[in-house]
Amino acid sequence: MPAELNFELNNFVDDGYAALYGDWHTLTGRWMFKDAAASYGYPFPLATQEKVLNCIKSLGEFGETRLSLGELFKSNLDHYGHGHASTWCKQYWGISEDVCDAVIGVADEHTDIIFELSLAMPKKLLSLLSKRYAYLQLTASSARQNGKGAKRIVMLNGKELPSPVQTTAAIQASVLQVKSEVQRKYYQDMLGPHQLGDAIEINQYGNPMFSGSELSVHFIKSRLADGDETEGITSRYTGLTDRHLAVIRLLQPHWGK
Repeated sequence: MPAELNFELNNFVDDGYAALYGDWHTLTGRWMFKDAAASYGYPFPLATQEKVLNCIKSLGEFGETRLSLGELFKSNLDHYGHGHASTWCKQYWGISEDVCDAVIGVADEHTDIIFELSLAMPKKLLSLLSKRYAYLQLTASSARQNGKGAKRIVMLNGKELPSPVQTTAAIQASVLQVKSEVQRKYYQDMLGPHQLGDAIEINQYGNPMFSGSELSVHFIKSRLADGDETEGITSRYTGLTDRHLAVIRLLQPHWGK
């Protein structure tokens, strides 16, 4: 996927693109422009695209961010036919976003890859991977956290093979078992040599949690990605200890990969 497409899609993008290239009329009555309109002596709601743009620019950094994101979206459309990663991924992968929180477990006879995805199992992406690694048999099992919709797909050289008949309950149980085992081994291998193995525990859903707290490792990972400072994180989120902070410092370099 082109790197330019990979940015957060939010209302700033919508506002900037609408003001510059889309239907600017949708922005004329925005309450956040009312003070700027009064200072410029503009009738409100705003009557022209130029006045909309001037009011956006009056927002300072927040306005410039809107316009720069609108420019980026338009540039992406011109170059790639997609303004953002979501539609590109949908066309080429069959899903509208990448997977997250992937952990890999390698054994002599097989490799297990676990990951989270908010949508259905990406059969198109599995087919592409199966064609690329035609000599491997891929078995993909998925289940929602509530236990519904469990399914299994087996592929070889891009083609789906018959899958052993199993109940959704059995597939759900196998997904949870593999997820828990891979997570547990991953954190033991990472933290055990540092005598921090007991600082992470795997809950009933196979998710890594900071032991003795109700905070998930993935939540703290996302907060750090959004700009929280490592040194202040224990005071912001109650339940985290100095040992947990040591775990965060140890894992953080790996989270960016």
